Amino acid sequence: MAIANTGSGDAGNTNGTSHSTSITIPSGSDVLIVSGFAFSGTITGATIDGNAMTLIDTNSTTSVPHTGLFCYLSPPIGSKTLVINSTSGVVVGGVWASYSGVKQSDQPDSNAKNQATGVSTLTFSTTVVDSDSWLIAAATENQGNATAGTGTTQRVYQSSWGNGIYDSNTGVASGSRSLVVNFATGNIAGVIASFKPAPSASNSNFLPNLLTLGVG
Repeated sequence: MAIANTGSGDAGNTNGTSHSTSITIPSGSDVLIVSGFAFSGTITGATIDGNAMTLIDTNSTTSVPHTGLFCYLSPPIGSKTLVINSTSGVVVGGVWASYSGVKQSDQPDSNAKNQATGVSTLTFSTTVVDSDSWLIAAATENQGNATAGTGTTQRVYQSSWGNGIYDSNTGVASGSRSLVVNFATGNIAGVIASFKPAPSASNSNFLPNLLTLGVG
């Protein structure tokens, strides 16, 4: 089954150690939700309707920004509450995106992070294991004008905090694969992950059909 983007949104921002917002998760088969946050302090976790999201990683430059990427497989569908908490500092903003056709176990396929200061473009690379996986990244920069580079789609962007979610918009081959973010010269940090597609119905039924036929 091919992965597809089904929605995205700006989760708003809060000056405080906890940020809560309502999001609407679209229906679909084999759903994945990812959320990216720009923050200061130390992130302690994120939830959707009280159910914990999985933190893939956080990243930061020597000064600002700080960013984190969370994911949630098979989330509850419809209007839900997204919450992120930190032990100190200010949770400044969040964005989210939803995908269908994503394998519901053994995720992510791979992940990595990159950061730089005084640059106007940055490449985020990870080593993809399963072909046809999608690349998804959360990146935060301190200029508020980021755009997607070559082979990259910007799904949602929060200009007040330079926070966005980016993806490959297609399955990629195994090996080292990248997303690119462009912006005015400044600082940027991000986390990238690859996510495997759900197996097709024909593949998932292949072994039972062989057993029924008495093969093997």
